[in-house]
Amino acid sequence: MLPDLIGNTLEVVKLTSLASVVALPELLYAARSAQAITYNPSPIVLAAAMYFVLLWPGVRLLSRLEHHMLVSRR
Repeated sequence: MLPDLIGNTLEVVKLTSLASVVALPELLYAARSAQAITYNPSPIVLAAAMYFVLLWPGVRLLSRLEHHMLVSRR
């Protein structure tokens, strides 16, 4: 039950109206604006890295819990 709960929590974080309507598009808009000024793709890469860093710990936790649940069933 716990891996499903964490998986659903990650989906909610990624798909909430705040994250999908405000945070991610605003982050990408700011990155695109900086890229347009500097003609450098680094701001887009930095924005993607920030999004990745925010979600990666939850994904790893979910993976470890699923692995633990599979091992304990044996």
